[in-house]
Amino acid sequence: MGASRRLAEAFQLACFGGGPLTPDERALVAKAGLAQDSVVQIEGDDDLLASCYRHARLFVFPSEYEGFGMPLTEAMVQSCPIACSQASSFPEIAGAAAAYFDPLDVDSMRTAIEAIALDDGRHAELAAKSGQRAAGSDVLLATLRRRNRRGVPACPPRRAGPEPMICHESVRESPFHGPPRPPLPDPCLSGHRA
Repeated sequence: MGASRRLAEAFQLACFGGGPLTPDERALVAKAGLAQDSVVQIEGDDDLLASCYRHARLFVFPSEYEGFGMPLTEAMVQSCPIACSQASSFPEIAGAAAAYFDPLDVDSMRTAIEAIALDDGRHAELAAKSGQRAAGSDVLLATLRRRNRRGVPACPPRRAGPEPMICHESVRESPFHGPPRPPLPDPCLSGHRA
């Protein structure tokens, strides 16, 4: 967001999990020229995480490596548009449901995020593709079901470091944006077992 005045003025960055932002992370916020209240950290359970995905303008995942990409799967199940790294297995997981960027190139990241956050048409397109990808993927849903049967939380425990979601500024009291999208049937969050 620091690389884009338009994003910084219109959106709030919500980071889920990973504990409170560290002094070093706060220093990065300041170095980027962002107000401290433009970045919030949220802790919570699977229901709150699902709500965050449903209400976020988009989910940003700049990771350079992730085993299966569970955060992408979680976002797609909630029809959340995604901007993510083109690294690892992410293109195979998200397919056309995401805008991709080079995680080592700030301009590439800014361009992908702005394309979703600032363009209502692109946002709606990726929200629809995200939900369709999750609903139409036996592999994604089977993975979530398998995790649930083994007693693994639907949304895996948060790893070190928060996961960013961009949320609209108009809801500063809450890190959520816009009308909630109806959730897809989620076998993990609902407790349904296949």
